[in-house]
Amino acid sequence: MKTNRLYPFLFLFGAFAFIVVMMFVALCYSFVLSFSGYYIVEPNSETVFVGLQNYGTAFFDREFTGSLVTSFIFIGASIVFQTCVGLGLALLVHALTSRTLVTIMRTMLTIPMMVMSVASSYMFLLMFLPGKMGTINALLSYFGIAPIDFLGSGASAMGVVVLADAWEGIPFVFLILYAALQVIPKDVFESAEIDGCVGLKRLRHITMPLLAPAIMSLLILRAIDLWKTFDPVYIITRGGPYRATQVATLYTYLTAFKYGHIAYSCALSMLLILIPTILTAITVKQVRF
Repeated sequence: MKTNRLYPFLFLFGAFAFIVVMMFVALCYSFVLSFSGYYIVEPNSETVFVGLQNYGTAFFDREFTGSLVTSFIFIGASIVFQTCVGLGLALLVHALTSRTLVTIMRTMLTIPMMVMSVASSYMFLLMFLPGKMGTINALLSYFGIAPIDFLGSGASAMGVVVLADAWEGIPFVFLILYAALQVIPKDVFESAEIDGCVGLKRLRHITMPLLAPAIMSLLILRAIDLWKTFDPVYIITRGGPYRATQVATLYTYLTAFKYGHIAYSCALSMLLILIPTILTAITVKQVRF
């Protein structure tokens, strides 16, 4: 009987081991390269050992530090927007009494999660293109409103990127918070209603405190996922205008494949792993779930 129970794990072991080994080998190789002076255009530069020079360069690289600031702005704006909208949708669906309507809403809200990030990014790019080429500007011109260059300024371009990521992120937030609402006993809400705690008062004093652990876990997961964001930024804005939307992941990519400095990009990658790891550890330690 015990052997039969192990069969599923034995079948999965090969694929699991392959993934782990490939990730471990790639990570170790990147770590080793980060201590070299490897340039694509320079032969044999991979073997040149430069120590911590690449890491020291990163701390004084204004473009890299600027991209880190941009990443934190993007993460902060995205988390606030996605959490507020996702929470509102979760509360709305939780309040519905019709099971059919609840099923329809849950299905519709989870569809964006099934779409590839590249496809959804191109969809938002087509929507917000300048002139009458963009869907939004075409609709505005139909009502006699002058076209708006959504991607022409840093603030509006960042807003478009935040919306593009939110289209996929909000369903995840909704599912987590809706599941957390389902776990809360109905007796709690009934007792609160008897005591006259209804509406916003109940939301503030009953619902939100009970959702706090789920929201904190959700914020950590979304922050980690947003830290890795690349597709919408690269496809919609390419980091522009004037590097206003150039997040750290995009700068690392450009360093490797546009400027050819593979070793420096590996050092940046190691820092992009280290920074969220430290911040997550501090957050988990300080916050009691």
